[in-house]
Amino acid sequence: MYDRDNLIAWCIVPFDARRRRPEERAQMLRALGFKKFAYDWRSEHLPSFDQELASLKKQSIELVGVWFPAGLNDDAKTILDALKRHEVQAQLWVMMGDPPAEAASDSERAQWAARQLRPVVEAAAAQRCSVGLYNHGGWCGEPENQLAILEALNEPNVGIVYNLHHGHDHVQRLGDVLARLKDHLYAVNLNGMDRDGERRGRKILPLGQGELDLQVIKTIAGSGYDGPIGVLGHTNDDAEHTLRTNLAGLDSLVAKLGDSDPAATPFEIQVLDKQNGWPVPLIELRTTHGVRWVTDNAGRVAVDAPELMGRQSWFHVEGHGYEFPADGFGQRGVRLTPQPGDATRIEVSRTNIAKRLGRLTGAGLFAESQKLGLERDVRESGVFGCDSVQTAVYRGRLFWAWGDTSVPHYPLGLFHMTSATTPCEPLKSLEPPLRLQYEYFADDEGRPRSVAEMPGEGPTWLTGYIALPDESGGERLVATYHKIRPPLEPYELGLCAWNDEAAKFDHVATLWRKSDAAPTPPPAPQGHPVIYQDDSGEKWALFGNPLPTLRCRATSESWRNPAAWEQLSPPEHLVAAADGGRVTPHSGSIAWNGYRQRWVAVFMEAWGKPSAFG
Repeated sequence: MYDRDNLIAWCIVPFDARRRRPEERAQMLRALGFKKFAYDWRSEHLPSFDQELASLKKQSIELVGVWFPAGLNDDAKTILDALKRHEVQAQLWVMMGDPPAEAASDSERAQWAARQLRPVVEAAAAQRCSVGLYNHGGWCGEPENQLAILEALNEPNVGIVYNLHHGHDHVQRLGDVLARLKDHLYAVNLNGMDRDGERRGRKILPLGQGELDLQVIKTIAGSGYDGPIGVLGHTNDDAEHTLRTNLAGLDSLVAKLGDSDPAATPFEIQVLDKQNGWPVPLIELRTTHGVRWVTDNAGRVAVDAPELMGRQSWFHVEGHGYEFPADGFGQRGVRLTPQPGDATRIEVSRTNIAKRLGRLTGAGLFAESQKLGLERDVRESGVFGCDSVQTAVYRGRLFWAWGDTSVPHYPLGLFHMTSATTPCEPLKSLEPPLRLQYEYFADDEGRPRSVAEMPGEGPTWLTGYIALPDESGGERLVATYHKIRPPLEPYELGLCAWNDEAAKFDHVATLWRKSDAAPTPPPAPQGHPVIYQDDSGEKWALFGNPLPTLRCRATSESWRNPAAWEQLSPPEHLVAAADGGRVTPHSGSIAWNGYRQRWVAVFMEAWGKPSAFG
């Protein structure tokens, strides 16, 4: 049933960012292995419908269905005329609006829908075409109501096209839905499915990325339905990429259908925040014999231990800032019976103030999900881990820079800062799982490289990373550098600026070299800077970590002139709101919060509780 010959490419034409012409689209479908296609369209596409039909025929692709109006308007007649000219007998996939308020009962609503559809049904029959009721929400999109409409029509050329992306409210009873619809189904169109996916903003997902996907395709396979299966291109991206992603996800899911090898098919556990249903990364699950899994950015682990399969097993559940209820012996965990290919969820309660969103850098952000065949479009960065981050908006992009960076190809990593860029708003939502893709500055082999090597021995560390306007009307990305020698001793301090052509930082000035006469560095622009405008309209760059200790006018000329720098004296200690105790800030940053209309500092506490960093 899930073979390529039985798959229909659907939701392609109006959603393709490449805006392919009919012949290009048919060639793409053929190259991807599709033998069936359903035509979705908007008014601007219909003038080329004849060309579409000819191109499909040339590539030996069957036109299975056509998106069709619920009445015989001009667009409907254009489609029927073209199908007749090309001698194509296709299904007309019809979406219906809600019945009027005067239709008070379900029976009256079904009769109303039948009256609306009958002219379309009769016109289709005259050309040996059929009509597929297309669930698209509302009363007419409910399976039971579609069956009532079929009964009211009582015509042999009418069936149902069932769409999972418009069936999120049905997914928990999908087996029952398919059992009712099976004898009338023309097609089932797949979609990645989460519980409450539409309400959570996850209506359209790639196959294999929904938490219920394996369950869904098992349910379809076991329902007795063996007709065509639709694969969506419904993303407004390059349709070829979308279809390839969905095909890869489907292949991964299908591979698990008949796999009974416990070592080859992991058991999925997903950990969710009880308060909001979000996946929780970095939760440890540990068995009584010490085998340990840690949840990835999607809150998943792939339990692949053969000795646990089919056996009731205890999993300790623990993670900083989250907890699982303790039993009478104080044990925090859950008994589960792993089965190959099955999945379950557990919930933890957040004890931390902040919600954990996920890791942004490092390796294996979705490693556990990928073992389960999910999140396959997430690519590895080539970075295994990295030190503190600096960011600045420069030339319409968000520039990121990290300290010492570990990489897979050698134990000694990169020690002169690595860097990447993203859009200024790199995430559409802060709801996990986070999928932030960096564009790293890379070497000739495509591996992340250093971007700030200053002359002298030892690593180069950057701080005070900021973009400032210059006298020419442009802007400069600038920073302060430290040179470090064993054992982590700063011995030189200076200024550097980004070279756009070489994509690296160049030396600007040396401010200090350690000597007997100058054992400590002078004040310099350091920390996480922000721009501040005073009451007179003057803009200042504030530098500090976390509280400002130095400022200069927000220009690159003032930044590189130590005589223009002004030292500031922030308080050494702050007062805790809870108990009035003394809080000593460690590392952190400040930012203006437009919602609160306040400056907000986020920082660690030096020598606090429960750890040395508060």
